[in-house]
This record gives sequence, structure tokens and C-alpha cells, in this order.
Amino acid sequence: MNNSEQPLKPSITLFLDATHQAKITAKLLRDLGISVEVHKRYFLPTESDPVWIADCTRRGWAIISGDKGIEYDGVNRHAVVTARAKIFLLTDTESRGTEWAASLVMARHKILRTAAENNGPFYCAIEKGKDDHVGKPNFLEGGGPIPKATMTEAQIAVPETVIVPEAKESAPKHPTLFPEED
Repeated sequence: MNNSEQPLKPSITLFLDATHQAKITAKLLRDLGISVEVHKRYFLPTESDPVWIADCTRRGWAIISGDKGIEYDGVNRHAVVTARAKIFLLTDTESRGTEWAASLVMARHKILRTAAENNGPFYCAIEKGKDDHVGKPNFLEGGGPIPKATMTEAQIAVPETVIVPEAKESAPKHPTLFPEED
């Protein structure tokens, strides 16, 4: 196993709220050594957001949610500020759980680092499928971007000139194509 595959030490617990507590997401993160808790284990589905936000924050958990109301609803926002919660918001709630699970697996290092290195309250957006999981190439001598093809004048297709042989005297001329000269 190389360093990127080593399980992370579970110093931060991630809490998956009711909108994203799919079994696959929790299992994949746990398989990577991340401490994960899910909403249904601690709260009823009808529990108000301010209650579970405060409880999760008291436990030191970073919250992952797709509920935009946590950020924009005044009561919920007040709960986040008061509890000093660390909220990671998934930007797209229309995607399948497996897509988000894959995105969270790829983003796990940055999520855990952000939660460990910053005090709440904060909101942090997580975007599915962003390519910032892969760094820019560090080119060595002779390397670099592949040049984009540019079309030169010599490459522009020009229709061929067709030379039509002159009609022989014995061949009849078409009246509209070869009008008789006087």
C-alpha cells in the first residue's frame, strides 16, 4: 500500500446528515479509515436542524449535508453560528448516492484537513466531479502541452479545377451551354 492508500487516522468524525446518509457513502469512507456517523443512528428523521447541528458540533463532528436550507434559512444559519459548526455542503442534490460517495472519497483528504485546521463556524462547498483532485503536470525537458492544430492556407481544401476538353466539330453542341456565335 502506498501513502495515498494508507487509512487516515480518524481524528475528525464526519457526520452524514439525512440527505446523504446512504450506506455506500458511509461504508466507503469507513473502509478508508475515516470515522463516520449517520443521522439515523442518533436522530429521528423529523428532528429539527438546529437540534442535530448543535449536538453534532458538541461532539466535534464535521457535518456533510446537501440541505441548502442549513446555509440560507435564518434559524438554521443562526444554529450554525451559535454552535460554531463546520458544514460541508454538497452543491448538487440531484445526483445519485454512488456519485457523491465517489466524490467524497476523492475529496476526503481536503475535507478532513479543512475541518482539522479551521475553527467553525464555516460553510464549505463540495462540488461533484471537479477535476481539482488532479494536480497540474510538472513537465520535464521536452514535455509540455500538445500543440493545437492550426489550419494553414496550404491545408485549406480548394476545389480542383476541372478542365473540360473542347468539343469536337462532329459533336453536337447543346444550345444553352454552347451558343452559336454569328
